[in-house]
Amino acid sequence: PGIILNFDGGGFTKTTLFSDSCCSSNAPFYGIPVYEGITSASDDNGDLVDFSNGRFAWDATGKEVSNDIKEGNEGGFNKVGSASQGILSVRHPLVPEKYYLVTTSDVIGAGPNVSYNTFDNSGVEIGGNTELPGSFISAEGIAASFHANGIDIWITILQRSSPNFHSWLLTCDGFKDDPVISPVANPVTGDPARGGIAF
Repeated sequence: PGIILNFDGGGFTKTTLFSDSCCSSNAPFYGIPVYEGITSASDDNGDLVDFSNGRFAWDATGKEVSNDIKEGNEGGFNKVGSASQGILSVRHPLVPEKYYLVTTSDVIGAGPNVSYNTFDNSGVEIGGNTELPGSFISAEGIAASFHANGIDIWITILQRSSPNFHSWLLTCDGFKDDPVISPVANPVTGDPARGGIAF
């Protein structure tokens, strides 16, 4: 069972929404397999729009809306993502009806590259899997932060076996063509590449 935290009114609820096992079921809502790197998105009212286990996405009713989410999953054998953070949901404040699910690679399977899918505010996929410009095999951490202008959003991922952080700028027109590369990290491979990052 999982725990649902209520950030509005406080408290928590135990749920069997997701299974404990990474490969136990592909049922339409209850028993959806999860492992690492999961995400969900809500609208301005706090209502669920979609959620993903890193490989598939479902709308708020539990209907599968995508089967091409590309979080790394140890070589493509699992129905779940296998990257410690692995996936992130984000939307631009000037385009609140468009949701981006951005994914990383994994350490064991060495891929896929960094990519994203887009969804509308009813959870329908409106853009299939798209590799980000300048993509690469990444470590498993991913983070987002507002740009200094308070509107645009930076998405940052560490390149595996490299000191390079790659930061893509999400504007109201989508992602800018090339990432900003900051060679300031300690290069990581193996288990250290499974760590998370945060702003």
